[in-house]
Amino acid sequence: MNEVELSFIAKVTQSLENQSIDFYEKSVFIQEQHNHHVHYLAAGVCMPLYYHAGEFYIQLIKRSARVSQPGDLSFPGGMLSPIRDNILRYMISAGIIPLFKNNDNLVINKRDKNNFRLMTLFLASAIREAWEEVHINPFRLIYLGPLPTYTLKMFQRVIFPSVCFLESKSHYQLNDEVDGIIDMPLSAFLNESNYHRLYIEMPKTPDCQKEFPCLLFKEANGEEHILWGATFFLIMNFLQIVHDFQIPAIPAERYISKTLLPEYHHHS
Repeated sequence: MNEVELSFIAKVTQSLENQSIDFYEKSVFIQEQHNHHVHYLAAGVCMPLYYHAGEFYIQLIKRSARVSQPGDLSFPGGMLSPIRDNILRYMISAGIIPLFKNNDNLVINKRDKNNFRLMTLFLASAIREAWEEVHINPFRLIYLGPLPTYTLKMFQRVIFPSVCFLESKSHYQLNDEVDGIIDMPLSAFLNESNYHRLYIEMPKTPDCQKEFPCLLFKEANGEEHILWGATFFLIMNFLQIVHDFQIPAIPAERYISKTLLPEYHHHS
């Protein structure tokens, strides 16, 4: 690993450690909602970063038609599996899976007991899903830290994010939940012209139109991808914490329209 990567890992780790996290607070909120018969789901996701040819990248997956929100860009991740994820949590905490040991900058005892337990639990969930969805090798991951949770606006779901660095890209095998992998350079987020307003049409819903900020990313082959929603806001939160970067002002004339299929909101 070169000096540029080591410096980046140190900066991100320190920036994330200096942020308070709300994992325990949100877990209490979810339990309180359950007590009132409101069923919130808790999901762990992994934000994988890597370095290649002088550029840092965020690795995203494009969701297939087999799962909810087909065509959207997201991070590997999914719902907790209590038995499997608690076993993995032990393996991470004990250093059997060396996500912590591989990062000399990490101060793992900086968090309080409740947040640390949930931090490692949702990290376990995220790396398990990353392996199941695209075969990211957990032994090649370096844990950089957690991001604050994100509560979805269109679904009763809370995301518990973990940021990791890929020492080297894995030999990927996509399962049927994943249509492809999108490697998005961090520099794409520094180009203000990439930001647009996204107008979402949702047929058969009371509030049928919503507006969101988004990023329009064009690959070298000309294929375009719209990054919006929870994944967009998680990345913006990461950039704000690490680089003090804010979403730029987006002119009203720079917009994209997108119509969601009726089953989008209710897809299993």
